This record gives sequence, structure tokens and C-alpha cells, in this order.
Amino acid sequence: MVVCERVARLVEDCNKYATRIYALPSKKKPSSPKIWIPPPDDFVKVNCDASLKDSGWVGLIRNKDGEVLFAGTRRCRGSWPPEIAECKAVLFGIKLASRYGFKKVIIVSESQIIISRLSKAVTYFTDLDSILEDVLSICSSFYYVNWSHVRRDGNAVAHYLASLVPFGCE
Repeated sequence: MVVCERVARLVEDCNKYATRIYALPSKKKPSSPKIWIPPPDDFVKVNCDASLKDSGWVGLIRNKDGEVLFAGTRRCRGSWPPEIAECKAVLFGIKLASRYGFKKVIIVSESQIIISRLSKAVTYFTDLDSILEDVLSICSSFYYVNWSHVRRDGNAVAHYLASLVPFGCE
């Protein structure tokens, strides 16, 4: 009887130890906001979006008060998967922010795939990765870059502008 109790305690201790050592910590994914949240002082938010129905991109830069500092739009002919179109919109927004001399930026997109790949700075050998590398190389000129995923509701202005882009108007 004593031996059986001792074995039961050893098995219980072993299970507790294995759970504590080998169990993966449960990470809660931060939820993506549904509304636009202003950036901290000295930062600007670059809201980027692509519209596939008209192949338009938009880069919208706002300050902490929500005022639009400038917006850039571009429409091009092409048929891309959604991830590539969104990544091209991010590249467009980054180029605008760099051209106007902003140094502390928060890049916002509704493509969670793009934001997670950029935040990890992971690239491979695909069409998407060549655009990601361009984005990351331009970002080296900034003092601070933060990547933020937002749901479409929180990126409504950029989404609306991306769908309104007429040809020849940039």
C-alpha cells in the first residue's frame, strides 16, 4: 500500500513538472481595434489600404489629433492576390511617409498576414516577399516603426478612398 501511494505521488509530481516545463504558455493575441486610435505625440499613423475592384491604393497619414496631414492615391492596372495588393499599398504609404520626412511612424493595414510578416521581418522567395523586402529596406530610414493591424471598421477612411481612385488622378 505504501509503495502504491509513493508511486502515485511520484507520477503526480512528474506530471506537474512536465506540464510546467513543457507546456507552451498561452499567449493571448492582442485584439485588433475596430476604431481608429490616435498615435502618441511626435508620431504619425500611416493608414494603408488597397481596393481590388478598381486596383487602387491609398496612403493616408494622420497626426495624433486625427487630422489628415496628407493622403496619396494611386490606381494601376493589374490583377494581384489580396496580400500583394495590400503590401503594395503599404509600400506606397511608406514611400509617402519617407518622402515627407516623417521619422516616427505607425503603419496600419487591415491585412493581418502582411502586418505579422513585417513585424517579424521574415522574408522568403515569393512575389510577396520581394515587396516586403522593399518595405523593410525603406523603413530603415525611420527612427521608429510600429506595425499595427486594424479591422476594416478602423480603417474605413483609407478603404473608402482606395475604392474611389479614378484613373489619372494621383
